[in-house]
Formats: sequence, structure tokens, C-alpha cells
Amino acid sequence: MSQKIELKKGSRLPSWVFQVRRKDPVTDKWEDDDLSDVTAVKIYMKNVDTDVVKIAGTAGSVYDLANALIEYSPAAVDVDTVGTYTLEYELTRTGGKTQTLPSGEYEDVYVIISEDNKA
Repeated sequence: MSQKIELKKGSRLPSWVFQVRRKDPVTDKWEDDDLSDVTAVKIYMKNVDTDVVKIAGTAGSVYDLANALIEYSPAAVDVDTVGTYTLEYELTRTGGKTQTLPSGEYEDVYVIISEDNKA
């Protein structure tokens, strides 16, 4: 299972919102992750075809704690190239330990930027 954020080239609104979800190894069901101890969020994004990094550790934020939602407001340079990208996020938790996701049982997130059809 994966999440997709789809937008047109150059589109910076709305902010990207995605859910931090993991598959419980016992029940095999998807669950929201507990973000109550997250003190910082960093976003990373790489093109799946070229491996070109578009976002390298730019700050995001916890958007909705109850529903495990992360938010990122893209810069113009983040959305200026058509392509499919993998999105990773680094969570800093209380005590300073970091966790880079998705990995293992966590749900993948893709960003798909398509050409704008304006004449």
C-alpha cells in the first residue's frame, strides 16, 4: 500500500499532507503511528528514475497529531520538474533520536508531478 500526492508542475498549493502509517506485524492491519513525541520533521524527495534529489532535509511539521498527519509546504524549486518521486521524512523524537521513514512496515509515499496543460 502507498500514498500518492499528485499535482501539476509549479503547483505549491495546497500544502502536502500525508499520514504516517505502519503495518502491524501481528494483525497485518495498517495503523496510524504515534507522533506525540516528535519534536522535528525533515522532508526528503528523490526522483525514482534519475535519483536526483529535489528536497534534502527541509523542515516539515506535525499537522494533526490525532491522525498522524505530516505537512510540508513545497518551495518553487521542489515542483519545477515533471516526474515521480519517493518522499522520505525524518522524525526527531524526544531525546534527540531520529527515525527515517518509510521503512520496513511503514507505508510508502510518492509525489507525482505532471505537466501543466496551460497554453
